[in-house]
Amino acid sequence: MLNLVRYTPEYFDRWNRFVEESNNGTIFHRLDFLQYHGNRFATGEHHLLWLKGEAIFAVLPFLVMDENGRKIGKSPYGASFGGVVYNKKFRFRHALEIVESLQKYFREIHLDEVTLTTTPGFYSVSPSNYFEYALSRAGFRLHSRDVFNAVRLGKDYTETWNNFEGRARTAIRKAKENFDVNLNVSPTEFYHILLEDKARHNNAKPTHTLNELVFLKESFPGKIFFDVAVLKKNQAKAGICYFLCNPQVMMTFYMAQENNALRADGINVLVEHGIKRALQMKVSYLDFGGSTLGYTIENIGVCEFKEGFGAHGFFRDTFKYNSSVIPNSVN
Repeated sequence: MLNLVRYTPEYFDRWNRFVEESNNGTIFHRLDFLQYHGNRFATGEHHLLWLKGEAIFAVLPFLVMDENGRKIGKSPYGASFGGVVYNKKFRFRHALEIVESLQKYFREIHLDEVTLTTTPGFYSVSPSNYFEYALSRAGFRLHSRDVFNAVRLGKDYTETWNNFEGRARTAIRKAKENFDVNLNVSPTEFYHILLEDKARHNNAKPTHTLNELVFLKESFPGKIFFDVAVLKKNQAKAGICYFLCNPQVMMTFYMAQENNALRADGINVLVEHGIKRALQMKVSYLDFGGSTLGYTIENIGVCEFKEGFGAHGFFRDTFKYNSSVIPNSVN
């Protein structure tokens, strides 16, 4: 029997250790990672745990907020993935029990709507769709799907290289002598590249401020990396920010280029270095991140670039609960 309780600060260290040892947890589920938000969400944070005896069996980072007079719950908030993180000994009955307790709890605190975005299956030690099934069975509705592209790494670099498409291998061979590559540089050196890249895309804003990236790098020095390739002929730069999300997966959270580095294939050169690092760290996947925004495909070429390195598509699913349509119980 699992016991649902609301998070209190004495669970902080245990929560973070549990995420590291869980079946499907990521850096985005850690409370010390979410601290980069400062006090922005402090009044609405409403994290939940499931205990089996005294041990943590599952956790849910969660935010409760008022939105146009409606009480809304969200997981994630200010992160890529949310949803329930669970023990490696997760069984079907656990999924049913967790979702039933969630339903009951949402009714007790009078939530009008809840959004849960789960982690793609390849982040799990043992992939399972028990939780998604339990959500659907209980009346949660699939709201949207994003396609994430990830490369299943080979046993060594030669095998991984052979899985690249010819165009990717050719681009790397032609470009690598044109760049000086600097690995694990400071967030500051990377950030101005990111700003120039975002300015080229309708002045979009990065997800993180420079100070937030500095905080995260200092908090997770072995899990966040910034690599920069400098074009020898004009010193123009390309850069990638990597997150080691869990022992299974490294993610390219940002890929950016200065205007004068476009079409010089510096990103390709950096991806090769990133894959070598991932192999050294014995992770199973390199995640290139999302290629869609829900069901919107802004640029199919982005997906094709990732596929050049052997990437395949995986779902990141978002489920919604609406109190007006969710039944009180499931038989």
